[in-house]
Amino acid sequence: MGLDMTAPILVVDDDPKIVSLVKTYLEREGFRVITAANGQSALEAFSEFHPRLIVLDIMLPELDGLALMRILRERSSVPIVMLSARAQVADRVYGIHEGADDYLAKPFSPAELVVRVNPPSSACWSRSCRRMAACSRDRPCSTRSMGRRRATRSSERSTCTSEGCAKSSVKRSARRATSSPCVASATARSLSLRRLRSLATGITLVSIVVAFIAIAIIVVGVLVVAQSTFNRLMVQAGTPAADAQAMFDHGVATIFLIAVLIAVAISVALAVILAARLAMPLRHMARAAERIAAGDYEARVPKAGPDELASLADSFNQMAVSLSEQERERRDFIVNAAHELRTPLTNLQGYLEALRDGVIAPTPEQFGSLHEEAQRLVRLSRSLDALADNERGDRIAACQDVALPQAVRSAFEVARPAFEAKEIDVEMHVPAGLVARAEPDGLAQVLANLLQNASRYTPRGGRASIDAERARSRVLVSITNTGEGIPADDLPHVFERFYRVEKSRDAARGGAGIGLAIVKQLVEGFGGRVGADSNSHFTRFWFSLPIA
Repeated sequence: MGLDMTAPILVVDDDPKIVSLVKTYLEREGFRVITAANGQSALEAFSEFHPRLIVLDIMLPELDGLALMRILRERSSVPIVMLSARAQVADRVYGIHEGADDYLAKPFSPAELVVRVNPPSSACWSRSCRRMAACSRDRPCSTRSMGRRRATRSSERSTCTSEGCAKSSVKRSARRATSSPCVASATARSLSLRRLRSLATGITLVSIVVAFIAIAIIVVGVLVVAQSTFNRLMVQAGTPAADAQAMFDHGVATIFLIAVLIAVAISVALAVILAARLAMPLRHMARAAERIAAGDYEARVPKAGPDELASLADSFNQMAVSLSEQERERRDFIVNAAHELRTPLTNLQGYLEALRDGVIAPTPEQFGSLHEEAQRLVRLSRSLDALADNERGDRIAACQDVALPQAVRSAFEVARPAFEAKEIDVEMHVPAGLVARAEPDGLAQVLANLLQNASRYTPRGGRASIDAERARSRVLVSITNTGEGIPADDLPHVFERFYRVEKSRDAARGGAGIGLAIVKQLVEGFGGRVGADSNSHFTRFWFSLPIA
């Protein structure tokens, strides 16, 4: 079945400003446009309106863009243009691989989007036509036949010759090598192995020398001291000294020398075995270190050898796990920071281009919207500055005695309008006389971030509470709110930079994911701890501070 060229274009994005901008440009070109703000409503719109083309964002609430595209591809060959802040080459390749006909990274030019969706020159229309032609060559498209073709393509993609696999392995290795600041060359590897062989040889020689010294001491003891004692006893028994010496040489010395030679051979063999047993774990460790230096943070060392080397292997593996986690956080930080920058930049670039081209009129509302996006970038830059400042190694918190009741009341007064706007009932239980050690400004920021978080995620008409109590040598402060809880898988990560439970990163559903990271940095800088508890009915964030 062909595409209905009179059908509308479906634009799916959770940012209303981007939706409005894209819709304005497409309608200016004569297209009929329908919109959806999440994956589920987009699926319903597709079933109802049967659009001719879909402009689809990836990071959507309820049902993300990739999952939605897989569902659509089982039902239709409608052209899909991915519109996402994920701009890496790997993201584009993956989007096309999963079924997209075209991929446009944010920030984008609305005029370019119009060119891409206009048939017949558009690449996405060409790919869609080829898909439909392949589908209808033998029989009409159906969910079942499309599923079989997708499975066949998947199996073909998963089958590779040894040469192809080798090439892909080489490419992966090259990517790891070029992405890592510490690249281990072949010369360095051979040098490391030579050092290990030298170490093994040194251990063997030392062991042999020690064995020879021990044997020499025994030989001296037996051949000198024992011979003297033997001769003295034989002479006392009436045996001539010459006969006693001959008896000793014939009976004891010969057998002893044979035993010494056997002992030497055994000592050499044991020294070699000992050296190999000591060198093998070190060799594994050196190879694992080379892999980590080349960017493979999954390298681990098997526990082998003496207890000391096994303990060293444990420490090495713990270091590798820590490096792997830091690398994951670094990559997530870069990707999420880029996404947070691209979204407001997309609105700024698109609306400025629309104003320049006369697509939209220059109204106070439009300028207010642009100013809001600029302020969003300013807030993001300030948050990043705060993160960087708190991570400085030479930063020392200027802690002093802070009266918690006054600090909590001051922070709540600032946040009160946000709670009142949603009719949230807030209770406060902070005993008088509680004094903690902290930076006054830093503590104010911690409380402001946590109260903002509570007001944002508490539903209208919900409840929140601020509690403080003395717990031994610390003061424990808790901020609890009702509402949808945090999933157990997300809870350990909520204090990470840019981490958000709502993966769509919709500005209306949350901030940039930096506030809680700043809370953690500040509280730990005061010598305290942070934590979070959550279930399906409530969420509690808490922090503890040293008591004054």
